[in-house]
Parts: sequence; structure tokens; C-alpha cells
Amino acid sequence: MSTTRPISLSRRRSQVFVSVPDSPYKTPRSRHDHPSTSNSPPSSSSLKENTPLRPSRTNSDLTTLTSMSSLGSPSLKRKLSMSGVVPEVVITTMPPKKKAKTASTTTQVAQVAPKKKSRVPTGDPVVLYSEKYPEGYFYCHQCNKQHSIHLAIRCTVVDGDDGHRCRARYCSRCLGSRYGQKFDEKISDDGSTLSKSEKAGHISDAGYYWKCPKCDGNCNCTKCRKLVGLPALGKIPQLAAQSTSKEPTKAKSQSKAKVSKDTKASTSKSTTSTKRLKAVVELPSPSKSKIAPAPKTKTVPKPKPLPKPLWTRLELLHPSHEVEDRIAIREFFLRFAHALGLQGRKNSINVDELEELEGGTLSSLLEGDDHNLAGWVSDSCVSSMIAGLLNAIASDHSVASLASLIRKAAHAIEQQGTNLTAVWATLESLEAEIESDVDFRFDLPEPLPAPASITQHNTRRAAKAPATNYHIACSAQLVPLVSYLIELTMSTPTIRDALDHDDARKEFSELARVAINQEKTNWQETKDTPKVKQNLKENRAKHKERLNDLEHSMHLVLQKFTHRFGPLGRDSEGRVYYALSPGKSETKAAEELIGGKVARVKLGRGKGGITLEDRKYMQRWSWFLAVKGDKPEGAVEAPREDETAEDLVNLGSESWWGFWDPIEIRKLAEWLEIKHGLSDGSAPATNGSLGPVNGSSSGKGKGKSVASRSTASTSVISQGREPSPLSDLSADESADTDDEEEDPIFALGKPTRKELHTLVKGLRQYADMLEWRVQRASAADDV
Repeated sequence: MSTTRPISLSRRRSQVFVSVPDSPYKTPRSRHDHPSTSNSPPSSSSLKENTPLRPSRTNSDLTTLTSMSSLGSPSLKRKLSMSGVVPEVVITTMPPKKKAKTASTTTQVAQVAPKKKSRVPTGDPVVLYSEKYPEGYFYCHQCNKQHSIHLAIRCTVVDGDDGHRCRARYCSRCLGSRYGQKFDEKISDDGSTLSKSEKAGHISDAGYYWKCPKCDGNCNCTKCRKLVGLPALGKIPQLAAQSTSKEPTKAKSQSKAKVSKDTKASTSKSTTSTKRLKAVVELPSPSKSKIAPAPKTKTVPKPKPLPKPLWTRLELLHPSHEVEDRIAIREFFLRFAHALGLQGRKNSINVDELEELEGGTLSSLLEGDDHNLAGWVSDSCVSSMIAGLLNAIASDHSVASLASLIRKAAHAIEQQGTNLTAVWATLESLEAEIESDVDFRFDLPEPLPAPASITQHNTRRAAKAPATNYHIACSAQLVPLVSYLIELTMSTPTIRDALDHDDARKEFSELARVAINQEKTNWQETKDTPKVKQNLKENRAKHKERLNDLEHSMHLVLQKFTHRFGPLGRDSEGRVYYALSPGKSETKAAEELIGGKVARVKLGRGKGGITLEDRKYMQRWSWFLAVKGDKPEGAVEAPREDETAEDLVNLGSESWWGFWDPIEIRKLAEWLEIKHGLSDGSAPATNGSLGPVNGSSSGKGKGKSVASRSTASTSVISQGREPSPLSDLSADESADTDDEEEDPIFALGKPTRKELHTLVKGLRQYADMLEWRVQRASAADDV
């Protein structure tokens, strides 16, 4: 290795340094190529401390190149080349970090920027319609499921932000299961417990005052709990069962305790920010002790004492199956008399006669006669009914070949009028002429027997009648015949058209709704006027009374459009409860009231109304509740004026009973509710066997039995529920007694809880309707 000689001082001084000016073009290297700088990289105020430099030529490189171009010494070149070695540097560029100041500013702006409010409709919620809910349905705020609009209760609180009514609606089921509130009590709350300042926060035209759980701050639905960061409750009984059955370990309890603290800290902020929502049901805390507390013993409320309604025995002179036949006939003609052409004609019938099922006793016609036969309607009324039914049968296409014969017989009966023996002879002749027809059977049931004294009293009158084996002395003998003709009429086009075409019902329903809405509108427009404010309490009571009249009138008139009639129901001991429809005069007065007229109910000829004595006597069956069956054990029975308590012991218990006072009917409903365990949810207590619910008509006289072919009281105008088979008993059990063979008993079994609930509800509704009817139709002395 050769050594280089040191450069002499003269040689050093002879070296020339050339200053290279900066380039006028801006390049990435131009800022580093200044000749006056040293080998260290130039400092820049814009660069950080650890920022890597870009590769560039140093000043020494420029100087060396310049000197090498002027000096030609090899040693100098070699020395300069060794001293000018620059290590190669690998530079990687990194993205610049975000400035903290910029990030904080963005966060600050995001926090300060107001949250955009979602547009919420402020009007009334829309009522939806479907095939399942033709009257409308809604979505419950709690369960978010479809329910009928009749089960909805909407909050009446006025929102302070926009001045509109709260839109939250809850169903009756969620209201009771989630919040322990009764739907019927809340929907009928008139705000009497609220102060004036509290009422100011509600709307006043809803008919009730109610603050929903959402506005009250205790809504526990999924959405409202999610807003405050709480989990959904799910099924509350299941959560309680899980908390008592599972015991968490120590490690789990400690870890869950930390989580619960963090959760409480996070939820406390959201709870204080909203200040409106709070959980009603607390979730079981896992941070508590492992041993579950002993369950609290529920205090069993004292059982309600059984009310004792007053049972009044009805004095009936004929068996129960005839009573039910007369009820069925009355309800049939009350519904279809107009369709049969028996209204507004010469031979029109007075339907009010059918309301007195007993009519009058024939003992009043004969002096000294000790044999009583229960009367019915007038002779002209029963003749008109038979003629109208025959004309309806003649309109059936299945008897087109016999139509002329049937119409001829109907015309003859109209001419015969009150001669019932002649009417029966005409029907026997018609039966003989139709006997040859194989497609249509016309088998007349035999009439009920008449007393011998009546036959002797009417022999002169009967001498002019055609020859017949029976003498018809009174209309009560023809009850089986009328029931049989009604059975034949039900399949005719006349009755089917009356059932199918409900235009009148729809028109009246619309008219009634318009009248009710008009009354509400008039009250809203006039309640703030000075004249009304002077006696606001009295005027509000009158407004409620008018609404009550309109609503009861609508329900009363709609009963005449009912397709089928039947009892209100039966209890577990076989008693059957009947509530007959109101009469024609009441229906007409209710229609006039809906039309805007002030009409008074007129009952009978020359009578201004029904008196208290009339109601106590219980002759008009539409003015009291009738019960068929045994008197309950320990029940209080009302003695008659000519009877004593000792006489009632020997009368027996199986009979018909009447309740004419609405107060006693409400007691009866409460007695049934407590006895069958409908109020506390327990199983109904049953004693005894069930009797027949709606017996068929059967003649116990000689000849053919009406029960074998006529079921007018069940199939003609029975209840909407289809009857069960005739009997579920075996052949041996059904042949125990002769009465069971003669009387077809409908073994429907024990009533269900739903049927018992329906019975109790129907009794209370009937009590309210009867109370309103009494106020409308009472005579001036009894008001």
C-alpha cells in the first residue's frame, strides 16, 4: 500500500475554490446546494427534528468536481475521491400526522352542532282498516302489535313543545299486564281527581283524562328503554324466575359487579339528560348477595260476601216448553211482521199483544168456573199471523205447484176472522189436498185441548163452523200450530231476503252516528260561550244525558235487526236467563229521538207509560228479566201479597223467576261473578246438573207431538251460537224416565268461562238499558 505524501503549504495555497451560484430553477435539491454550507445537512425551520433528508449532492462534491476539472494530479484525485465518499442513505416517506388542533376543533364543532330533529306528524294517528278489523285497528306503543280500535286508549296529555296531543296509544292487555292499570277505569275517568292546573295539561274533548306511561316517565317498552341505554325487559315473570333459580359464582359476581357499576355510571348520564323515562320493573342485580331473599307472602284479600238478590216467582199456568214457544213466536213476529205484510194492512197484528205471554185467564170470562186456562192473544191476531205465514210459504219456489191452494186457504182464513174453529177446518182441508204431494209435507200438529166448559159455552157458535174433530175455543190452543208454520217459513225467500238485505240497518247506524257526532260538535262550539259558562256543571250534565239517550236509542233500535234470538246465557247449575227485546212503541220512540224529535213512549191504548205497579206485576215480559230453573240454595224469595213465608216452603224450587228492578239485576250479576270465581280468576264452582237450555215446543195432548218435527224455539230464532247435538247420553241413560223421552234436552255440557263472562256482562248491560227505558217510559206519577 503506497503512502501519499503530505501536500505542501505552497500547494495548498495554490488551490482555487469556485463559488457556484444557486440555480434559478426550483428543484427538490436546490435548497441544499448552497456552496457556503458545510457537510452537515442544512437546518430548515419547516422540518422536524427527526425528519429524514432527501439524497442530494453536498458542497464538497461540487468543490471536488470543480477542482478535479482544474488539477490533474492523480494522487490528489485519489485523496479527494476517498475523502468525498458519501454513504448511501435510504429514505422512506411517512404520511404527516393529523394535527391535534384540527381534530379537537372538528370534535368541538360536532358537539356544538345541534342535532337535527326528526319531523313527527302532529295530527291524530291514522286509523287503519283490514278484513280482520273492518272497524279499524292500531299498533300498540308497548307491544307494537295490531289490535282492534275499540281496545285502544290514547294519552290525553298536550305536548308542551308543539301544543299537540300525545300520539301514544296502548292496548288494554298491555295496560293491565305491564302497568297494573284497568282499561275500563281509565277510559271512563272523568278527571274528577285532577286539579284545574293538571286538567290544563290535557285535552278536554276526549271524554276521559289519562296520562300514558311514556309521558309519565315510566314506559318500559323496548324503544323507550333503548333510548336510555337499558336492555329490553322481555317477559317479566320469566326474569323473576331466573333471578331466584340461578346462583352466580363468586368470580362471576365480582366481574358482573364491575360491569354493573360501569353500566350504572353510563346510564345515569342518559337518565338525567332525558329525565322522562324510568324503569318500572327493576332487573335483578347480579352484584347482590348470592342467597335470594325469601319470597313475600301475599296477603289474600277477604272474600266478598255473596249478594242476595230477591227472587220473585212467576205464576205461570202452563209448562215451561209452552212459555219458550210463546217467547220464540213473539220475537219472530217482532222482527219479521213487516216482511210478512202484517203491518199497515187491514189484517195487521198488534205485536204488543204478544208481549203478555199469559194474556188473560179464561176464568174471567166464565162466572163460577174453577178451571183456568192460560190465555194468549186475541182471535183476530192469531188468524192474521196464520194467514201471513201461509202467504210466505206460498212464495217458496219449491211449492210452486201448490202455491194457489195455499194462497186460497190464506185468503179464506183472513175472511173467517175470529172463528178459530173455521180456521182450523180450513187448515185440515189444505192438509188433505197437499197430502198427495211427495216433495212438500204439511203435517198439522194437534191443538192443545180446551176445557169442557168452554166447549159448552161456544156450541152455538161452533155449529156454523165446518165439520172438524177439534173445537178451538181460545187462541192458546193454536200455539203449537203457529210454531210449526214458523218453522216452514224460515226457508222461504221472504224471510231470507229480510235477513240478507240490511240496508235499513246500515242507514240507521249511519244516522245515529251522525246525530251523536253532531251533539258532540255542538257542545264543543257552545261550552265556552258566556251563556253556557254561567251554569257549566248543569249544562254539561244535560249534554251527557243527551249523549246517553242517543247511544241507548241506537242500541235499542238495532235490536230489531237481530237475525236470531236466544237467551242471555246459562249458569253452571242449569238456570237459563231470558231478556226479551223492547216493543214496537219503544222502538218507534227511539227512532224519532235519533231523528231529532222528542217522542214519548206510549204503551197500550190510552196509557201514557208504564207504572211501578205494572213492573212489579211482571205481566209484560220485555220489562223484566226471566230466569228458568231451580232457586239457588239459601236465596231470598219475595212473598206475594196473599202469601206468607210458610206457604212458600211447599211450592217447590223449580219454576220461573222474574227480576224487574235494575238494582236486583246488578246484584244477580255480581252474585254469578263471585259464585263462579270470575273476579279472582279461580275455577268456577259448580253444583248440580245442567238442565235444558232452550226446550223445543211439544204438545202433551193426544195425537202427534210437535217436538218430533218442530224446534221453533231453538232453530228458528235462537242464539247466534249453534246448538249442540240433541243428547250425549247413552241409550240406557236417556231412557230412565218418560219425561226425558218426551222432552228433547240439549245436553250442551257445562258453560265455559267465556260464556259465563258473557252472561255477567249481558246482565249488567240489560240492567243499564232497563233503567234508561224505565226513565223514558214511566208515567208522570212514577218519575
